[in-house]
Amino acid sequence: MITRASRLVLVKTVITARPVHHMLVEAAPGWMLEEAAKCMRAFFWAGKKEANGGQCLVAWDSVCKPLRLGGLGIKNLRMQGLALRVRWEWLQRTDSSRPWKGLRMANDRQASEVLNSLATVQPRPPHIGFPAAASAVPVLLSRTISFSLYRIEPLRRHGAPQRHGPPLPDLNSTAGSPAACPSSTRALFCSPPGAAHTIDQRLLLCLISVDQCLSTSSFTTGGFVVVAQDVMEELLLEHEVAFGQGHSADLWNTHEAGTIYVTNFRLIFVSKATKSVVELGTIPLTAIEELKDVPSKGYQRLLPPERSMLEIRGHDTRVIVFIFKSENKHLKKMIDDLKKWIKPVHLEHIYAFSSKPPADMAMSSAMRLYKEYHRLFHKWFAQSPSTSFEARAHLQNKWWRVSEINSGYKLCESYPTQLIVPNSISDEDLFLAATYRMGGRFPAISWFDNGSGAVLARSSQPKIQYLRVRDELVSALRTPSIHHTDPQRKLYIVDVRDKISAVGNMAKGGGSELGSVYEDTEVCYSEVNNIHAMRTCFHGLRQYVNAYGSISSDGAPLHERDPISVWTQAPKSVVDISKLQTWLSHIQSILTGASYITAKITGESASVLVHCSDGWDRTSQLVSLSCLLLDPFYRTFSGFRALVEKDWLAFGHKFSARMGLPNKMAGEKPPKYELPWHAVGSIQSVKERSPIILQWLECIAHLLFMYPCAFEFSSKFLVDFMDAVLSCRFGNFLCDSERDREQADVASCLCIWKYLADLRASDNLHEHRNPLYDPQRHNGPIVPPPPALVPTLWSQFYLRWSCPVESHGGVGVQELVKLKIAAELIGEFECLPIDEIHPIGEKSIRVVGSNVKKL
Repeated sequence: MITRASRLVLVKTVITARPVHHMLVEAAPGWMLEEAAKCMRAFFWAGKKEANGGQCLVAWDSVCKPLRLGGLGIKNLRMQGLALRVRWEWLQRTDSSRPWKGLRMANDRQASEVLNSLATVQPRPPHIGFPAAASAVPVLLSRTISFSLYRIEPLRRHGAPQRHGPPLPDLNSTAGSPAACPSSTRALFCSPPGAAHTIDQRLLLCLISVDQCLSTSSFTTGGFVVVAQDVMEELLLEHEVAFGQGHSADLWNTHEAGTIYVTNFRLIFVSKATKSVVELGTIPLTAIEELKDVPSKGYQRLLPPERSMLEIRGHDTRVIVFIFKSENKHLKKMIDDLKKWIKPVHLEHIYAFSSKPPADMAMSSAMRLYKEYHRLFHKWFAQSPSTSFEARAHLQNKWWRVSEINSGYKLCESYPTQLIVPNSISDEDLFLAATYRMGGRFPAISWFDNGSGAVLARSSQPKIQYLRVRDELVSALRTPSIHHTDPQRKLYIVDVRDKISAVGNMAKGGGSELGSVYEDTEVCYSEVNNIHAMRTCFHGLRQYVNAYGSISSDGAPLHERDPISVWTQAPKSVVDISKLQTWLSHIQSILTGASYITAKITGESASVLVHCSDGWDRTSQLVSLSCLLLDPFYRTFSGFRALVEKDWLAFGHKFSARMGLPNKMAGEKPPKYELPWHAVGSIQSVKERSPIILQWLECIAHLLFMYPCAFEFSSKFLVDFMDAVLSCRFGNFLCDSERDREQADVASCLCIWKYLADLRASDNLHEHRNPLYDPQRHNGPIVPPPPALVPTLWSQFYLRWSCPVESHGGVGVQELVKLKIAAELIGEFECLPIDEIHPIGEKSIRVVGSNVKKL
């Protein structure tokens, strides 16, 4: 007869192991778990198929406790099944080598929600400024029951466990199960290494009631220590400091009550019901364009009596409205803090300078620009150069060369120190050419074709006194003849402005080139409006999206919101729709201009010189978008970075001015802010703000929609990139030029490119990757025809706050591709004979179930 000790071994190794493969995939039914437990009890106590209550010496729940807690170490099948399924979820998200990567488990919501609530096991870091599932914040698990998330840390036991506060409920008892707990508060935690239920040391999950322990800050029992974490501590990023908070506020957009926190980085809204961050109500401070606490006439008629409001308008098109009782002192204090931090006076007050990463050996901006020049000249580094002399060696061909005439920014403060210029032009000629142009921004080459010799160059407008003077540098840009029999090719000068604006600039000392001065040269106008028109139009677009979205700042549902003007062609609706149409017409103008430039370079092998007034806004838009169409390298992740660093950062787009941020480190004492914030003490003039880079990204999103196989990155990547720029969490896009960034030492701040690369590294099918990308299909220039350049609204960016469901129309494609790839992998393994033996080292395994050799 088998002894009870032997039966215990069999129960542990055989009976509890049999349902493992089933529990890996599905939640076992309760009746099955009860029958299995009944079978184990009978066999263990009596060695029979069935046993009565008198033969069971100890309660089965006590037997199933770990050895260190006084039990016999038999697995609790319910908890083991949950741990196994959550481990599967974890591996799905983190291990791309698994053959079933991307497949979803059928109807296992519990495992997904348990994993999503664990901050310590999230594979991707929190979103820029908007931590949601990745942050250690409470979430709703099931049955509208609120679960609080606590951090559980292992305790080294020295003797008997000590208890602080009320005792914990029995982890394995029926009373401790989620369904039986009388309260709405439970905790989720991991066991210390070696515990009986441990399947993965990072992923043993238990649900326990902690109602009786809320009055204490920590307690220990059975090898565990439970530390109650303050919600704010879990939400804050490194070096993020909370300055104020306001309780009892309502997010009027969604009628959600909660608490507002103000930090040196962002405004955070935490829901009272779910204890989780509300993404709509959480916004970086630098992304706030306008803040008001005086309700407009439209809000006055909707505002409840004895209530105050706070309206926030963001650079990302959202409009947030909070309402609160007028006598709420906490919120009044919070608003005072918000006044101080809404727009920093000194550059070092921006959060990016609070978060100093470890020093690394990353390339400087100048060396990265040299690297891109090497690619253009078809000459690559054999190894990373240690000096600029090594980097610029051999950067020359029979037509073009790299000049360091702007070393130390002595010729033009807003240009890079290295510039590609014609071989026939000496550095002395460049000094003369700089005097002809506004701000000294003389024509410099941004991109060229090694085969035809055609170039894409950029500059600022010429000064009025030199309009009739022949600039040898401009003449030298014309595409050279490869053979002496080739006809002379034309030079196109694309003035991004309309002709009236170009003539109007003559009153300010500027103007446009005269075609009669230059041989075989044609001057044309792209008719892209200036930053002021773009800013006004963006405000109209934001108003339109907020007014007619399914979620609006007035808190009213769509069917109750002025239905006549929403659903009919009433005058008000026509005016509002025209705001959207005007915005889209601006996007079309940029796309058409870039397509025209690309067609001239690819079709005629002609050179093109592009300029607007100053050469750092509309010029950057058209030149960089043309480069994207001309060169497939710029449609990859690496190329996108090189393009942004070259045509936006190195050539001096005024990021600080366009976002209303300070540009210099030194300054006077910060002024006192009064609401609205831009009325008094504004650091950057409101007239200088404009969504220039946002328009460029929207143009790329439209091209991505037209040519879905041509881009390595997705539309979601562009959305997250724009959010990162607006958040100022990273130092890459601070200041107005490379010179200013060097003086401000932004290289010591976090780098956006490393952050985005780390996100992609977590998953080969990350949402930033375009699953339809085929580099062989579009391995050359793209020239979209004009009829195809009629854009639609970039829904993934503009509608995510007001129409969240409709904003993700294209995301399903990526999910389908993931499922297809995973299904193909599974199909390959299903073709293998079930008894096939694969040797691994000196051992062999059978290819069954999950026991499959990793890819």
